[in-house]
Amino acid sequence: MKRYILTAAAVVLGCSAYDQSISFDTPDYKLVGVYDTWVKSPFRTGALEPNVGVVENHLKDSINSSSHILGVQRSRYGSNTFGAEIMLNEAWRIGSEVQYVHVLLHKPIESRVMLIGLGNRADRLGQSPRVEQFWVYPVNDVPAGEWIDAVFPVKANDGVDIYSLVVAPDVRSDCREDFVAYIDNIEINSDRTPRTGIGDYPINLPGQTMIMRYDRRLRHVSLDGDTVPVHTVRDALVPLYISLLDNPLQVVPGQTVKPGLDYNGTWMHSYVYLDKNNDGTFSSDELMTYTPKVNNADSPCNPPAFTVPSDITPGIYRMRYKVDWDNNDPGGDSESIVKNGGSIVDVLLNVHASEVTVNNDNRNGEVLTADGRSLDNIKVPFGKDLKVKMVPSNGFTYSGVKVRHGYNLNGEPKVHSNPQYREEIIPASAFASDHTVTIPASMVDGNLLIEGLFISNNK
Repeated sequence: MKRYILTAAAVVLGCSAYDQSISFDTPDYKLVGVYDTWVKSPFRTGALEPNVGVVENHLKDSINSSSHILGVQRSRYGSNTFGAEIMLNEAWRIGSEVQYVHVLLHKPIESRVMLIGLGNRADRLGQSPRVEQFWVYPVNDVPAGEWIDAVFPVKANDGVDIYSLVVAPDVRSDCREDFVAYIDNIEINSDRTPRTGIGDYPINLPGQTMIMRYDRRLRHVSLDGDTVPVHTVRDALVPLYISLLDNPLQVVPGQTVKPGLDYNGTWMHSYVYLDKNNDGTFSSDELMTYTPKVNNADSPCNPPAFTVPSDITPGIYRMRYKVDWDNNDPGGDSESIVKNGGSIVDVLLNVHASEVTVNNDNRNGEVLTADGRSLDNIKVPFGKDLKVKMVPSNGFTYSGVKVRHGYNLNGEPKVHSNPQYREEIIPASAFASDHTVTIPASMVDGNLLIEGLFISNNK
C-alpha cells in the first residue's frame, strides 16, 4: 500500500494547547530505557540488561529521514507489555478530553502494539511518578516492514501528570524469538489522523478489531429489499469492520432508495455513506441518511430513504453502513463502538444507466450480434441477456469467449480498492450448433468488452 507522511504544517493544524515532539535527533527527552509491567520481569529485578538506545537511522526513506532513531530489542524473557520507556522533558497533564500520541514505528513482524503512560495524580501527595495511568492500543493498524504512524488515544481522570511513555512493540503473549523495533518522531496533539497514509476508506480502529459481545449482531444490510448477509454465525466473535465487495447493489441516478439494517441491539443509531466523488474517503457531505438521537433509549436502526444524486456518473461506488451510538464519523467512535457492539460494513453500489456500451477486441475472427451486426460501440439494455455469434477466420475455430464487464474497462481493475470490472469466460461447450451463445443478464451489469478466443485449426 502506498503511504506518505504529512508535512509538519498539516500536523500543527490539529495540535492542542499542549504539544511535545521527540525526534531523537536532539536531546528533547530526559532519558530512554525499558519498562515492563510484570513486577517479576528480569528487566525489573536486574537479572537481565536490556538492549535499548538511540542509533543512526539505517531505515531512512521518504517517510522518515531523521538522522537518529530509538531501537529496542523485544525480548522473549519480558512480558507482552515490555517496551521502550521515553522520559519526557516536561510533565504531560492529561484529563478526560482525548488527546493523541503519534509514534512512528518500524518493526519486522505484524502484531498489536501498546502505549503505557507512567505518572501520578497532582492531588495525591507522595504518589510515585511511575504509576501506570493508562494502557491503550492504537486506532490504526501497524503492519510490518515500514514506518507507520501508530496513533494512540489517551485520556484519564483530570489532573494526571505523565512523566514517561512506554511503547510496547509486541503485545503477543507467545513471543518466542527476539527482534528489534524502532521508534521515532513522537507527537502529542489533538489530531487523530495518522501522519502516514491510511489507505482507502479508513476506520478509526485496527482492521482486526472484533466485536467483544454476543448479544448484538448486524445480521444483514439491504437496499430497497436487496439483501447482503453480514454476520450469520451465532455465538461467535465477529469482525467489527467487514467489506463485502463481490455483488454490487444496483441503482440508477436520481433513484430514491430505502436502506435497511437487520440489527438486534437497542440504543443504537445507523448511518449510510456514499463516496459520491470516488476519492477513497467518506466526507461530511457524503452522509446520505441516518437515524438521529432522540433520547438515551433510542432504538431506530433503520434510517430514512435517500435519493441517489441525479448527476452522478454511472460507475462503481463504495457505500458504507454503520451502526454506532450517536456518532456520525464514518470511521466509527473509537472509544465506544466496540463496547456497544456496533458494526461497519462496506458494499459496492453499481450506479447504472438504462443502456450500456458493448465493444469487441478480436483477432483471427469476429464476434457479432446474433443477427450479424458488429459489436462496435453499440448500445444494449442494462441487465438483459445478450446473444452473440462467433465467426472465426479461415483456418481458425474457437475455445470460447471472454467477457469483461463493468466500468473503466481499459483502465485499472481497481480504483481506490473498488473492483471496476470482472472477466469471465464462456467455454465453447456452452455454444449452440449455430455458434451462438447467450451472455447472461448478470454479466450485462455495465459496459462490455468481448473477446473471442480464436485458435488455429492446425494440429
